[in-house]
Amino acid sequence: MSYLSFSPDGRQLASRDQSGVIRLWDVAVGQVPVTFPGTGAHLSADGKRLATFRFGEVRIWNTETAETIRSLPLKDQENTSDVAALSADGRRLALASPLPW
Repeated sequence: MSYLSFSPDGRQLASRDQSGVIRLWDVAVGQVPVTFPGTGAHLSADGKRLATFRFGEVRIWNTETAETIRSLPLKDQENTSDVAALSADGRRLALASPLPW
């Protein structure tokens, strides 16, 4: 299953291939300056942070340096989804989880 998400300003596009690689595209030049491991991703409004999901973990990345800002383990690895949203400033992360019923 593929995945696509534009940054709110439309300058970046996050895509995922079937091997679990997130590519962050520079839309203006059509190049991939950096890749990240993950099954899902969400860009902050300013495009400076990227949240990725993989194997019961959420990572927040600096998109300019490709360095991890923070890594958060997910308690219930089987009942988590790849749905999330970063706040406009990239400082808060909301995660969705399926209901238990």
